Amino acid sequence: MKIVFHTLGCKVNQYETQAMRRLLEAEGFETGEFVPGDEAALSADGLVINSCTVTGESDRKLRQLLRRCRRDNPHAVLALTGCMPQAFPDAAAALLEADIVLGNASRSALPRHIHRFLTMGQRIV
Repeated sequence: MKIVFHTLGCKVNQYETQAMRRLLEAEGFETGEFVPGDEAALSADGLVINSCTVTGESDRKLRQLLRRCRRDNPHAVLALTGCMPQAFPDAAAALLEADIVLGNASRSALPRHIHRFLTMGQRIV
């Protein structure tokens, strides 16, 4: 199963993405990076967007990216992680395009939640 990542924001978010990639790779997932609009995202089994929420503009871009990812790859598992769910859990939970919503504190649970979503098909927030 291939999971691709897109990271928004600072160097800390880059580090967090690398940590999540290592966790998934340890569970046997193939991982990669994606740029919105890139064909690699269209063939992935899952997409993880590690979010930033510094400004209202970054939140707007995140919502736009989630909608695009869902539209372009409707059958992929779509996970929203990072600062947005950590700082504003209710607002992140309202972004229904995401199948899995995890804050920074829960990043270690990402592999388990992906497996759980694939098994049960229920949104995890």
